[in-house]
Amino acid sequence: MNLPNSMESVNSKYWLEVETTGVLSMELVDHVFYKFIQQGLVKEDILDMMEQFGLIAKFSPVQLM
Repeated sequence: MNLPNSMESVNSKYWLEVETTGVLSMELVDHVFYKFIQQGLVKEDILDMMEQFGLIAKFSPVQLM
């Protein structure tokens, strides 16, 4: 696994999840984009841009009735 050098071990499980399942957790998004979010960028705007360029795909879990 190729974790960024600044990655805290607490977040390593989220990096592993991305690498093994392709699922990007919001916890990891918060960590990776922390500086941008602190500067006033909206997390949803960042995710929308990533989706627009084909970097991610959003999905909604299926609700059982």
